[in-house]
Amino acid sequence: MAADALVAAVSEPAERPTPVSVLFAAAVVYTAMAAAALLWLWGRDRLQQLPLRALGEHGLPAAAGLGLAVGLGAALLLRLASRNSARLARCEGRIATMLGPLAEGQVIALATTAAIAEELFFRLAVLDAFGPLLAVACYAALNTGPGFWPWLPVAMLFAGAATVLVQAGFGLLSATTAHALVNYFVLRRILPT
Repeated sequence: MAADALVAAVSEPAERPTPVSVLFAAAVVYTAMAAAALLWLWGRDRLQQLPLRALGEHGLPAAAGLGLAVGLGAALLLRLASRNSARLARCEGRIATMLGPLAEGQVIALATTAAIAEELFFRLAVLDAFGPLLAVACYAALNTGPGFWPWLPVAMLFAGAATVLVQAGFGLLSATTAHALVNYFVLRRILPT
């Protein structure tokens, strides 16, 4: 989920953050993550991977369509899992408490920004440098932490699915679309309105 990387290392605040502070922190973190991905590729003379992997080999309709299907399916499965797992529901509750209420536009901005930055970093730069297994492991490790260990299998499964999408030639568009949809539907479901 989009907010996990942002909140896993932060202890629960005494007061609810304001939407502006949440979005500002997210903008800083995710801009740095996207910049790090691009600089890492550039430093390794691999920046050409961005246009090569953007849409993938199967084209725009296939990449977008599969990303939509995977994102909607993953969001539904996560909803069912959180209903049946008190530990997972508590993780989502902690995230909701840390983020506080967000307006619709703010949820869209957070979900999309996180998806773009994380996919550039993990499914482009880390995958290119270390391969699929370490890309999945890095994503899962950075999306969990103290108080969020029940989220580890979710992060690993999602990272695996997103990595398979990119490796199968559906490009970053498919993984980013799936990621943004999961982020959006989870945030909409858990955040107070």
